[in-house]
Amino acid sequence: MWTLYDRWPRWCRFDNGRYRLHLSFDRVLRVFDIQNDEMLTDAEKVDTALYVLIGRKRPKDTKKAEKLYSLICKTYIDVVKSKPNAERSLDFKQDAPYIYAAFYQCYGIDLEKQIGKLHWWAFLHLFRGLADDTRMMQIARIRTMPIPRPTKYNAEERIRIIRAKAEHRLQTSEEETQMRMAQAWNKLADAMKSMANDKDG
Repeated sequence: MWTLYDRWPRWCRFDNGRYRLHLSFDRVLRVFDIQNDEMLTDAEKVDTALYVLIGRKRPKDTKKAEKLYSLICKTYIDVVKSKPNAERSLDFKQDAPYIYAAFYQCYGIDLEKQIGKLHWWAFLHLFRGLADDTRMMQIARIRTMPIPRPTKYNAEERIRIIRAKAEHRLQTSEEETQMRMAQAWNKLADAMKSMANDKDG
């Protein structure tokens, strides 16, 4: 647990060794991209990610490298725990323009000028403190907004919410995209049908 009198972590002890960590926010985000790169094997992902995070002095032994990478991820990167099965409300890559604008709006921070400087933990704390009136937080709210149960009074509201969620939905795999789109269209069709029935009644 971090306190106000602690410095951001910059070193990691592992297997009787000490490794200098490069945990600027841009490096960590690059590691996320590496993990999603389908062209790399698991071993290549670990080696490439460690090169980004600690440089050339990374372990050459595959098992040691995997253990070190796991330790770094659990201790220094995955420090914000999300609820199981929680709906994703953001994606650091897809939402990059909104995140950039939000940091500038709230803190006057130009993230491009912070590349290689702003520590991942500082980035996360600032991100979690973004104001509700930033476009990023508004979009995150739309994505997690529940669609109310249909009644004879809320057909238009349901259509508005469904359309907003579709407009700001995150890109997913082709299979998941098709499933989500089918669900969205079914909900939209139900809402339109309900509104037509209300007008007929």
